[in-house]
Amino acid sequence: GGWGTRGKSGTERLKAGLFHGIGFRTFSKTTGCEAMFIHAAPGGPQVEIFTFRPYGKATIWEQRDLLTLAAGLEAEVFLWECMALNPEYVDILQRGWMRDDYATITNTYPDHEDIQGPAGIDVAGVIGNFVPQGNLVISSELGFNPVLRDAAKRRNAEFIEIGDYDGDLLADDLLSLFPYSEHPRNIALVTEMARQLGLDPELSIVCMADYVYPDLGVLKRYPLVEVRGRRIEFVNGCSANERAGFLNNWKRTGCVNLAAAGNPEQMVITVVNNRDDRVSRSEVFSRILVNDVAVDAHVLIGTNLSGLSIFIDRALDNFVSEQELVDAEGLQTGGSGHERARTRLRALMARVRAPTDDWWDKLSTLIRLGFNALGRRFDPDGAEARAVRERVAALRDEDGSLDITAVKERIGKDPALTGALEKLFAASPAAPELASRWEVGHAPTYDDFHGHLDDRMARMIISGRLANTLEKVLAARDAAGLASLTAAMTKAWIACFKAQLVIVWDAGATGDQIIDQLARSVPPGVHVTVMGTQNIKGTGLDFIYRWLALDAVYLGLEKLESTDEQTRFDALRALDAHSDFGFTDTGMLVARLPEFSGGSAQEVAQRKALHEKAKIIHQQKLSKLSSNVGGAAAKGGKFWTSVEAWIDFIDGAVRYRQSRRLVQDLIDYRVSHNKMAVEMREIYARAKGGWLGKYLSAKIGLKKKGGDEEEEQKPATSEAAAVGEGEVPALAEGEALTEGVEGAEQIEGAAPGEAAAAAEDTAGSDERSSPRDERRRRGGAARRRQRQAQRRQAQQRRQKGRRRKQGRRRAA
Repeated sequence: GGWGTRGKSGTERLKAGLFHGIGFRTFSKTTGCEAMFIHAAPGGPQVEIFTFRPYGKATIWEQRDLLTLAAGLEAEVFLWECMALNPEYVDILQRGWMRDDYATITNTYPDHEDIQGPAGIDVAGVIGNFVPQGNLVISSELGFNPVLRDAAKRRNAEFIEIGDYDGDLLADDLLSLFPYSEHPRNIALVTEMARQLGLDPELSIVCMADYVYPDLGVLKRYPLVEVRGRRIEFVNGCSANERAGFLNNWKRTGCVNLAAAGNPEQMVITVVNNRDDRVSRSEVFSRILVNDVAVDAHVLIGTNLSGLSIFIDRALDNFVSEQELVDAEGLQTGGSGHERARTRLRALMARVRAPTDDWWDKLSTLIRLGFNALGRRFDPDGAEARAVRERVAALRDEDGSLDITAVKERIGKDPALTGALEKLFAASPAAPELASRWEVGHAPTYDDFHGHLDDRMARMIISGRLANTLEKVLAARDAAGLASLTAAMTKAWIACFKAQLVIVWDAGATGDQIIDQLARSVPPGVHVTVMGTQNIKGTGLDFIYRWLALDAVYLGLEKLESTDEQTRFDALRALDAHSDFGFTDTGMLVARLPEFSGGSAQEVAQRKALHEKAKIIHQQKLSKLSSNVGGAAAKGGKFWTSVEAWIDFIDGAVRYRQSRRLVQDLIDYRVSHNKMAVEMREIYARAKGGWLGKYLSAKIGLKKKGGDEEEEQKPATSEAAAVGEGEVPALAEGEALTEGVEGAEQIEGAAPGEAAAAAEDTAGSDERSSPRDERRRRGGAARRRQRQAQRRQAQQRRQKGRRRKQGRRRAA
């Protein structure tokens, strides 16, 4: 087992990678970003699967359930992260239930002082309860090791502490083997544990790096994907839920340099996953977005986005109230004071991508990138380009509005500018080789390009008008004019900032829909770095899984380039077993698989079959990008949310039964690890709410489509293809809402073959048949119902027997 304030989840994953790498059947329980367990089929890769928690509530009884599951899976090593906070619960888990052979403690930073405090030494004393009785404990704590050592003495345990510089002494080439940035002291802690087990330290580090299953929130840069003509690169910083952590990630990943440069070819945006149960965190990040970063767009997802918007409004008011172009003395004296005013205006407007200088270089770059994405070649020196430049320059010199919405309307109604752009596009020669090579979404359109170009031109026009007004004020040394300019500037700046906010109000939006929205938030043709931040849970969870799926496909495609035939076959089997589908990963398969050629006839056939399966799923995923199926907030608002709250106990019971059934199926080899991971994630998503809105939206959608059901059919080429959909809520599967709980139990009790037969009978009931066939069908159905009833009765008898045994054990 392992515990500590920080780094305990990462340490457990390192242990799991170590033991899995040296060949043990390992089961690891972790509660990092989400409650998970990690397990692998014999000889297969590790898979991360959600742990079911009724209504998201954590109890120590889940330790018993996971121990039972690990025993059923015949695990040889059980690793667990302590999730208790109460000192009595910690004592029950360690000394009462688990009695670890080895235990690790990462650190004892002050946290949860309301339960374990009030002082830091009290927190260390509580963590000291995790020391096992009479066994070995290894600690990487720096300050409170004496407290832990005293706890080890009281329990007759051997205590080993990591040296202060053991993490710093690890070689850089070993640390670079890890697929993400892992803390060196965590690696040193697990390495010391391996040394105590008689393993070579260097081999242990290599095993950790090769086989570790990273946490969802690790800081990592994911492969580039082309969506709607934009090249998107995602940086996962979602575990940084406070200002210091966010700014550290912002600097380490180089986003700070990209944002400061303001280069149209290298844009940077944030995606902020907000949570309604973390209000104080929303306030912190509202100030971060306004004060600390300058980006091309902020995409807001999650819950309580209206509250986050209010916090952003307050942060904007506070920010602009502190802005001053020049003081009264500098205005009158001129010289450096006037130059300082120009510099401040230039820097302030650059934060909202409204350049006052070299505006044509940036605008021509956007036009070139957009034309290239549309398959056209742009000539910046042609007469058509000069006409566009002259018209934008004329608009900058006008004494017009400073509101971005009004300026965009003015641009749209300006016949000279729109005509010049249309002539420029028509005069540009076709160059399809410049378009996206591996496009995975819908191709960009001219209207899409024109909309973004209007927004950028409006910002340039506003900045030009402000700069002209400032020059007039400075020349006249007009104090009243300066005050008026400052008020107009702050109002225009707030409007430009708010125009950069892209709010995804639907908390039930899928990860695919969010990625598509990210692409549409920037102009076509650009390279955009996306920094995820604040949280993972809720809306952001499926968003993160979409990037994990893309990463898995990207690694599989890299292996297909190998010269070793067995490596290519293994990669094809892994790609075919991939079951967590999105439009980015399947689109990558569709775009890149035709590039591979050669190999044996079997390899060619497998590639072709995989390509055909990917095309079917990819088209299904693309059709759902613009779907209105969302959470309860998207369909019915507060009404369906209130209705769902009243009947959620029904779906809660169905969720519990489904999770228990999946656990038993995993033990009995009736479900694969990958399929269970997808199904458990869908159960987890339903527990977060919005399932009633999805259910009703799906029903309404089916009615609207009428008899055209071919679009909704799952691909028949692979069972795994149907697994990744995961769009139907529990009540839609069990029909408990429309057919009663008895019907749901009947489905649950039926064996797979009987369920399929029953479905065939139902599907064929509309066809004409003879009375003899009808009687035969009815008799078969009756016999199946009788067997199902007998099976349920036997299951109930077994459950009663187990409860009696448990009662006798408790009494003893």
